[in-house]
Amino acid sequence: MNRDTDRGLARFPLFIALAGAVAGLALGLALAVGTAATPADVFALPALRLAVDLTGTLVVGSSAIGLLLPAESHSPARSTAGRAAAREVRHLGGRLTLAGSAAWALLALVLLWVQAGIASGEGLGIGLDRVSDYLDVVAAGRGLLVAAAAAVLCGVLVAVGERRELPPWMLPAVALLGITALPLTGHAAALEDHGLAVAVAALHAGAAAVWVGGLAVILLLVAPRRGLAAQVLPRFSRIAAWSLAIVAVSGLLSALIRIDPMPAGLLTTGYGWLVLAKTGVLMLLAAVGWTLRSRVVPSVARHQPGSLRRWATIELGLMTLAFGLAAVLAMV
Repeated sequence: MNRDTDRGLARFPLFIALAGAVAGLALGLALAVGTAATPADVFALPALRLAVDLTGTLVVGSSAIGLLLPAESHSPARSTAGRAAAREVRHLGGRLTLAGSAAWALLALVLLWVQAGIASGEGLGIGLDRVSDYLDVVAAGRGLLVAAAAAVLCGVLVAVGERRELPPWMLPAVALLGITALPLTGHAAALEDHGLAVAVAALHAGAAAVWVGGLAVILLLVAPRRGLAAQVLPRFSRIAAWSLAIVAVSGLLSALIRIDPMPAGLLTTGYGWLVLAKTGVLMLLAAVGWTLRSRVVPSVARHQPGSLRRWATIELGLMTLAFGLAAVLAMV
């Protein structure tokens, strides 16, 4: 890639991420055509699920940024500027968590309302009694309620954390609880091997959220601060490698559990085609991740100019593409 392309990608990471998500959603709907019952099922539910997943993932990343930043006594080069940069990123991470939590909670409740309206056959004009009936019967509805509650609690913890010191793991732990609530109560819970299925689904969602959310926040808040990036990126690179491994293994196990017959079902069902598409994207992500880990991270660690934002933006776009496919997959 030339320098103009490099600068263009780095300048619009959120646009690239959004484009990837929309492309993944469109591709997923095309592959799964015929598996949903109504127009609302075809578009509204996967689109809302995608929005819920992306905002929750962003909260996971922003809430965990404090775990990646160097401690006050080990700031970059032990300099005043380095300590100030770390404090600024912590502050911005808190603001991002607060805003993301509000959006996450709202979107989860909207998705719950839409699902309840579709299930009742009465559309969006339902009352709270219908939503209550839906929650009594459908575990996935309760999962959305847990996700919304976790999002609200994340916002509360950010506010409390401004007045008193909290354990740094507390906020990301609550965010991960909200992220895993949906796969724990989704389609996997109804399968014959539901114990293994829900555990695998929760691992898959949690690892993906740590990987994608962490990269997004590093790209937005850390990458522009080269000295801080030299400290943070090598740490995150190790976490990303483990996350990729967990996502790959859990995805394979989930496919083996869900697709019957295997391997013929990969080519004869919409679910199978979605799994193949996600596998292809994951392979591309592995290649981009290897480039980051082997070429970009070492140069950043040495405080040398590199292509961090270019490659991280490409990786983020592929990640949101996979999230778009996963949103459709969750509704099939």
